[in-house]
Amino acid sequence: MTKGTIVVNDDLTIREQATNDHMFSIMASPGEGVTHHQTWYGGNSIYTNAATIRAVNAFTTIAWTTTIGGGLANSWFPPFAAGAVVSGGYMGLLGHRMDVNNNGNGVEVRMTYALVYNVVSR
Repeated sequence: MTKGTIVVNDDLTIREQATNDHMFSIMASPGEGVTHHQTWYGGNSIYTNAATIRAVNAFTTIAWTTTIGGGLANSWFPPFAAGAVVSGGYMGLLGHRMDVNNNGNGVEVRMTYALVYNVVSR
């Protein structure tokens, strides 16, 4: 990849092409289009429209994968299955709330340290 390559996003914002631009970068860092602010109760993350769509897709994938894995593991190790289904449901619900509240301008996710969240439209 040459330096100085730019990309026009779906929401018509322009950014420089990163060398590690793939789906799993959303897990490692906030990523392009996400601003995170630490607060006394947890944190606020502000997502652009494109970042919201990427996050919803990633959360949906995680939800389905952990739910299917939990269902398959239920006969061998039920405690693992229960944890997988609960975490998959949590991620699926978070992704769904982000999708519902995204009206084309992105969303703000306010999350406490206890993992209680509120998703609001921007």
